[in-house]
Amino acid sequence: MGTRRALGVTSASQLISFALNLLNVIVVARLLTPSEIGVFSVAVSFQAIVHVFREFGVNQYLVQATSVAEDDFRAAFTLTLMFSWTVALFLFVGSGPLSVFYNHDGVATVLALLAVNFLLMPFGTPSLGMLVRELRFERLAAIRIANLSTATIVTITAAWLGQSYLSMVWGAIAGQIANLVAVSIARPQGILMLPTLKGVRSIFRFGSISSAATLIQELGRSAPDLILGRTLGFSAVAYYSRAAGLRDMLLGQLVAVVNGVHFPTFAQAIRDGADPAELYTRATTYLIGVTIPFLALLALLAEPLILFFFGDQWLVSAPLAALLCLFAIFTAPYALARLSLIASGQVSSVLYLECVVQAIRIAVLLTSIWLPLERVVPLLGIVAAIEAAAYQYGLRRYLGVGFAQLWKSIATASVLSFLTLLGPGLLWLSPIADADSMSMRFSLLALSGLTALGAWVAGLFLLKHPLREELVNVISTAVRFVRR
Repeated sequence: MGTRRALGVTSASQLISFALNLLNVIVVARLLTPSEIGVFSVAVSFQAIVHVFREFGVNQYLVQATSVAEDDFRAAFTLTLMFSWTVALFLFVGSGPLSVFYNHDGVATVLALLAVNFLLMPFGTPSLGMLVRELRFERLAAIRIANLSTATIVTITAAWLGQSYLSMVWGAIAGQIANLVAVSIARPQGILMLPTLKGVRSIFRFGSISSAATLIQELGRSAPDLILGRTLGFSAVAYYSRAAGLRDMLLGQLVAVVNGVHFPTFAQAIRDGADPAELYTRATTYLIGVTIPFLALLALLAEPLILFFFGDQWLVSAPLAALLCLFAIFTAPYALARLSLIASGQVSSVLYLECVVQAIRIAVLLTSIWLPLERVVPLLGIVAAIEAAAYQYGLRRYLGVGFAQLWKSIATASVLSFLTLLGPGLLWLSPIADADSMSMRFSLLALSGLTALGAWVAGLFLLKHPLREELVNVISTAVRFVRR
């Protein structure tokens, strides 16, 4: 499958996933209190950390390996089975002490139930890795949609029936079951097989380093929920999570689309002898041409977006969301760096870089022992700057990507940001922005989005950005489809 088609399929599935996630977040935010959501957030953050070990880097190994024989695949299944079931046991046993630490029985209940997912995961994980390696993006998209649609329906229904924070647990379990069914249909030959120790050593060696790097990254990602839940309470966790969720509404979804295609195709290109610096620079040019302008737009519209989607009870999240979006602009050129380094075999280097970045992130978050949430979040700008510098170092040393190569793309994206913000900025400075009705908020947000999109498209052509060719291709394809 060509890269354009792969991106198109992945983008379509991610758009559907985004719509399902947004629906889930909006409905649950109005049915549950910040404290209820905070209980689940703390528990699921701890689960996310141990989740790293459920596949032990198996999927990344399968994607970047020069070749994968039947024994390699069975060895991958063996490691996944061992680690997933060990994690399930660890979650079940550790749920009690964690509930005591956070002084809430709900933490134990959520973790004990989520352990069920780890019992199911081994039977589909290696097959997913092979589907990625084989570039079967249509099947991967169908699996993802089956998972998320099932999880969304069950979560909303359970929340409506008064299941509180458990509604999200039932949704997660239902989604995992749907995922397993979908994988068994897409690649039935890899679901059930006999474990083997042959070939385990090489996968274990790679997986131990990969899992350590992923664990460190996940510790940093989950640190806000885990630390703030203990120092500032569950409501602070929910406010921060909602702010980060607004940032990830764009950045997380788009990076997931691009990484889903970039990682296997980058690994394949490296195996074929392509220049990694040229590949990375080109992919980043496309990515930040979208992410930087629209992260700036999200920062500008953080307050009206929070009020419109989630209601007045979440207003505390608005200034936090604006800051997180601004910080994300600094790290946007390095969104593909981690997987690019892994695809080129530099997994040990990723481990080192993640140790540096996440240690500083955790140190900053620990200031919440003395400082309120509103003063802790601005300090995360230090982490963003260090993360950008660390991955720039890694890219230059191991892939030959100098900052000068990225600067032209960054400068162009900055100009695009100015053009994108011009219309919405004038709208929200006008007197009509003071209107308080829901219909007026919606009208202003819709108009802001349209003016921003129009200015961004005009900027692509004015600046002769490479994305304009892709936009023309998309429009041409859509016109041909309509005329059929």
